Amino acid sequence: MPFEPENLAHDQLASVQAAVSAEPELESSSISVSMVGRSVLLQGFAVGYGDREKATAIAALIAARRMCTTGCRTANS
Repeated sequence: MPFEPENLAHDQLASVQAAVSAEPELESSSISVSMVGRSVLLQGFAVGYGDREKATAIAALIAARRMCTTGCRTANS
């Protein structure tokens, strides 16, 4: 299979989605994961600041910190 950026982006997206949904501490949060260009975008609602940071950290482990953006809201925002 030849290297294609679309395949890499799809694999990254699937990996981040699986990792965020498998994290038991984020169970009560509603976070969706999408790609905008080569960046991972987290959107939705996190129960608190810690949950938002946890989801961002999970995404950053898979897709480098500079490529992660969060638009998640918390109960306090």
